[in-house]
Amino acid sequence: MEYPNIVFVVNKNYISYLMVALRSLGKYNNYSINIYLLYSNLTLKSLNKIKQISDDLNYNFKPIKINKDLFDGAKEMGHLKLEAYYRIIIPNLIKSKSVLYLDCDIFIKADIRELFKIDLTGYALAAVKDAIIYEPKERYKIKDKSTYFNTGVLLMNLDFWRNNYLSKIILDFSIVNHDLLIYADQCAINSIIDGDYIKLDRCYNFQTLHLTNNYDKNLNEIEKSKIIHFTGSYKPTHYLNKHPFTEIYLDELKFIPGYNIFILKNKISNFVSIIIELIKKYLIKKIKLIIKIFSIIDVMV
Repeated sequence: MEYPNIVFVVNKNYISYLMVALRSLGKYNNYSINIYLLYSNLTLKSLNKIKQISDDLNYNFKPIKINKDLFDGAKEMGHLKLEAYYRIIIPNLIKSKSVLYLDCDIFIKADIRELFKIDLTGYALAAVKDAIIYEPKERYKIKDKSTYFNTGVLLMNLDFWRNNYLSKIILDFSIVNHDLLIYADQCAINSIIDGDYIKLDRCYNFQTLHLTNNYDKNLNEIEKSKIIHFTGSYKPTHYLNKHPFTEIYLDELKFIPGYNIFILKNKISNFVSIIIELIKKYLIKKIKLIIKIFSIIDVMV
């Protein structure tokens, strides 16, 4: 019998988030699971911390070190670092039929065993539609932007990926069309899959931006969700975070070694970022005003 496979990708900045994800997974999923971890530059100490949590949960921990050179030409975008592209090559690394890929910035609050029972025959993956799309479909070269999905929770049919050489096709697309991508590999995967996937209920990937419209209704929905995804660069550990599950998340984070230092560093870093953004907006307004004044003077002259 093949155990369910769950894959995470992490760098040194997301280790604490990963440990919270694992702890939350273990609270509701008390059965044998293979936990694969893709990484490039983690210390042995960090790996041992993650392994300890996996061992405590009776999960099988399987770290895989990735050579970053495989992704030469791929473009980092804001908080989306090179590691974001690692999920593209999962089918080349794991010889199973399927895996569940999860971002580190998630919180699991239910049994997700039913996900592993979904029949993926004929499809590359199952996913949840993205909460919001800012760019027109032409930018990503997809037929229908309403099918654009979030890649933070992906049930992947690895046989389909291997048989159709999707890893190479998507990675090549990421490198050649990097100027078209806004959300790194997420846009590339969507461009190639182009809406041909199994649509999951958003309770399996309830994203922060789902709260943007009709907050009260969606607040009730988030209570019933199974996987909460803290999308974007604004995390529960950041300054003045208003997400309704922030306190629950921070309570779980308190069990992670180095909690106080991690929280302090994140809040200071985020506070500084907010100040810088405010200064930028102020300067842009001033520059626009000056340009307008000079244009008026030029017309008058």
